[in-house]
Amino acid sequence: MPVRPETAVPVLDRLVRDVRHGRFQRTLALLTAAGSLVTAGRSTSSTIAPASATA
Repeated sequence: MPVRPETAVPVLDRLVRDVRHGRFQRTLALLTAAGSLVTAGRSTSSTIAPASATA
């Protein structure tokens, strides 16, 4: 689906504004932190109850 020029400009303006105000970096940091928590939770649960022990 092609992007119409009149909708692409506001999206680009918002992205540039977000980068200038640091929102983009904060969003990436939040996603990284959430991914770390998920990874830590998975590794912790696998050491507590291995898959072979639960079957």
